[in-house]
Amino acid sequence: KIFNIKFDWLSTLKLVLAVGILMPIYYFLSNDYYNVLCVLFYFVSLLIVSYKSNNWIYIFIAAFSGSLGYILLGQNIELVWVKVMIFFVMLIMGLFYGWFVYKYSRQINKSNKNNKALLAMNILTNNLLSCKNIDEKSKVIVDIFNSYFNRSVYLFFGLENKKNIFKLTNDKDNIFQDEKEQVIMEWVRKNNKNAGNGTQTLMSSLARYEPIKSKKNETLVLGISCENKRLSYHELVLLKMLIPILELSL
Repeated sequence: KIFNIKFDWLSTLKLVLAVGILMPIYYFLSNDYYNVLCVLFYFVSLLIVSYKSNNWIYIFIAAFSGSLGYILLGQNIELVWVKVMIFFVMLIMGLFYGWFVYKYSRQINKSNKNNKALLAMNILTNNLLSCKNIDEKSKVIVDIFNSYFNRSVYLFFGLENKKNIFKLTNDKDNIFQDEKEQVIMEWVRKNNKNAGNGTQTLMSSLARYEPIKSKKNETLVLGISCENKRLSYHELVLLKMLIPILELSL
C-alpha cells in the first residue's frame, strides 16, 4: 500500500501490459515505427522479471538492459542530460515493477507451499484412518510420501523383517537394499535418532532416515532417498509436520 493506494501483483502486471500495448500503438499512429520496436524491447525485458523474479540480479539486469536499449536504439535526442534522465526514470520504473513482482510472487509461493503441506496432512490423516491394519497403513505411508516428495521411500521395521516396504521413483535401483543403508536404518531404529544425508550423523548415506515412535513403543524408520539431491528446507518442514501423524497412527 503506497500513498493510501492499494496495489497487488495482478493489477500491477495488468498496468504494465496496458502501457506496453498503448505506447507502441501511439508510436505507430505517429509513424514512428522504429520506436515501436524499442518500446516493445523495454517491456519484454520487464516481463522477463515475471518469470525470473526469485533473484534481484534478474530484476536489475532486465530493467537495466531494457532502459539502456530503449535509450540507445529508440530516442533521437541530442541532449545527453535528457537521455540520462529518461534512462534513470525508465530504470526506476523497471526496478519498481520488479520489486512488486518479487514481493508478491514470494508471498504466492509461500502460500502455495503452506496449502500443499496442509493438503498433505489431511490426505495422510484421512487415508490412515481408513486403514484396518499395519500392512495397509504401511502401503499408504510409502505411497503418499513417494507422491509428495517425488522420491523413493522406505518404511523399515527391522533387519530381515517381512513388514519392510518401499516405493521407488522412476524405477531406479533400490538404494535401501544396500547393506550400508540397512545398517544405518538399524542404528536409527535402536538409537531413536535421525541420521543420513542432511543430518549430523552418518552423512555419507544416500538417504535421510527419521525415527517413528509407534503407540506400541516400537521404533520404525522412514527413509527418503537423497540420491539425486538433498531435501530442501520446505521438504524438511513438511517431513517434520507429517511424522507426528505417523506416530499417532502406528
